[in-house]
Amino acid sequence: MADGVLGLGSSGSTGLSQDVIDKLKAAERKAKVEPIEKRLEDWDAEVDQFGTIESKVTELFNASKEFDLFKSGANAFEKVIASTSGTSVVFDATDTSNLKPGSISVNVSQLAQKDVYQSALITDKTATLGAGTITIGVGGSSYDFSTDGKTYDQLIIEMNGHPELDVALEQVSDSEYRMIIKSSDSGMANALSISQTGIDLGLNDSFTSESAFTPGDTVAGSITINGITFTNDGVSSGQTTYQDLADQINAEGTFSASFDANGKLTIASADGMTSMSVTDDTMNLGLVSNSQTLKAQNFQATIDGISYDTSLSTITLQGGLTVTGVELGTSTISLQRDTSNIQTSLEDLITKYNELSDLIYDGTTNADSKLEDKSALRSMLSGIKDIIFGTDYGTDNDKSLFNYGLNLDKTGHLSLDSAVFGDAVTNDLDNLKALFIGVAEDKGLGTKLKEYLDDLDSFDGLLTSYGDSMSKREVNLEEEKLKAITALDSKYSQLAAQFASYTAIISKFEASFSGLKQMIAETNAGN
Repeated sequence: MADGVLGLGSSGSTGLSQDVIDKLKAAERKAKVEPIEKRLEDWDAEVDQFGTIESKVTELFNASKEFDLFKSGANAFEKVIASTSGTSVVFDATDTSNLKPGSISVNVSQLAQKDVYQSALITDKTATLGAGTITIGVGGSSYDFSTDGKTYDQLIIEMNGHPELDVALEQVSDSEYRMIIKSSDSGMANALSISQTGIDLGLNDSFTSESAFTPGDTVAGSITINGITFTNDGVSSGQTTYQDLADQINAEGTFSASFDANGKLTIASADGMTSMSVTDDTMNLGLVSNSQTLKAQNFQATIDGISYDTSLSTITLQGGLTVTGVELGTSTISLQRDTSNIQTSLEDLITKYNELSDLIYDGTTNADSKLEDKSALRSMLSGIKDIIFGTDYGTDNDKSLFNYGLNLDKTGHLSLDSAVFGDAVTNDLDNLKALFIGVAEDKGLGTKLKEYLDDLDSFDGLLTSYGDSMSKREVNLEEEKLKAITALDSKYSQLAAQFASYTAIISKFEASFSGLKQMIAETNAGN
C-alpha cells in the first residue's frame, strides 16, 4: 500500500503542499495583481506623455506673450532699436514699451560727487583717543561723537551707525592710516560739515585757497571764520591787500594766515585743534579744507535743452529711459521701432502651435497612446484653434490671420507667407497691431491666446484638472494593488496553516493505521 493519504501524509506532504500553495498563489496573482501593475506602468507612460504636451503648451504660452496687451515690458509691436553717439552718459530702459521714436541729446557739465574727508596720518591704529568731540552735519542732521577712551575702530563703528555716513580706517602706506569720512550719497543735499573740539584729528583745521594771489594786490570784501568777520574796504582803512587780510587774521590770534611760494593763501587754527567753518566769502578766496579730498556736488546736465541739477548722476525720463552720467561731454540716443521682430515672433508661435497640434493628434488617435482623458485634450486644442482662426479681429473686427498670409494645409499645419505678412507690417501696421494686441475692451488674438493658455494651469484649469485626476488615479491604483496583495498573502497564509493542520491529523491516522497493519500481520503469521 502506498505511504500517505492523498499526498498529505508524512511521506511527502510538506514539499507537495507548499508547491501547490505557491502555484495557486502565482496563478491568482496573475489574475488579480498583475493587471493593476500593468495599469500603473501605463500611468507612468501617461505621465511622460502628458508632461510632453504640458511642456509644449508652456512653449506656446511663452510665444504668445510677445503679442499680449498686458505684457510686462515691450510686446512685439513695441520693441525699439537704439543707436548712440558720445560717451558722456549711459542710456538704459528696463521697459521699452513707452519709449517714443526720436532722438535725445544730453550735455553733461558736472558729475555728482560725494563729500570725502580724511584725518591726519595715524601711526598707531590701536591707540586710545583722548577726550574730545567730533561733530558731523549731514542732510539737515547733526551728530556728536565723543572720542573719550575710544579706539579708532570703536569710533568708526559708532559713526557708521548712521546710514548717511560711510566711515573707514584706510591704510595709506606701509605703516600709516587715515580715518576716511564720506557721505553715503552724492550731491549737495548730502554735503558734510565736520568740526572737532578738544581733540585734533586733522579734520577741517586748515583751509587753502584754490587760486594763487599776489599778496600786495588790492582786494575788497569780507570773510567770516567761525563767526569772526575780517574785512578789507579796499579804500581808506589801510586794509586793502591780500597781505592786509592775512595780517588781520594773525593779529586776532585764533587763526594763522600765510602765503606759500605759489601765492596760495592758507588759514589754519592757531592751536592746531580747532575746526574751522568758512562763510560769507565775498572776497572770493575759494578756501577749501585741506582735509576735504572730494567736495560734494550735484549732477548738472541739459537734456534736449532742459537743465537738470540733481544729487544723483542718474535721471529717469518720461517713458522710462534712464540717463546716467559718466563723464563730461555730449551724447545722443536715437530710437526707432523694431518691426522686424513681429514676423520672427509670429513664426515662433506658429511653430509651437504645429508641434502641440501634432502631439495632441497623436495622443488622441494612436492606439498605443496611454492618455485616458482624450476628450479634454481635444477640447483644449479646439479652444486654441477658435482663437487663432478667429475672424473678428482688427480695427473693424472683420479681419483674421488668413488676411495677412496665414495658411492651413491638409495636415492641419499652419504656415506664413512672409511676403504678404511683410507687406502688412509695412503698410497696415495699425490694423495688424489691433489684430494681435487689441485694447482692453477689445482684446486681440495674442492677448486672448495668452489668457486662455494661462487659464489652463489655473486652479480649476483643464491641465490642472487633468493632472489632479492623474494623481488621484495613481493613489487609487496603489491602494487597489496593496489591497489585492494583502488579500492574497492572507488567503494563502491561511491555506498553508490549514495544510499543516491537515498533515498533523493525517499523520495520526497513518500512525494508527500502521499499528493496525502490524496486528493484522501478526494474526496472519499465527495462522
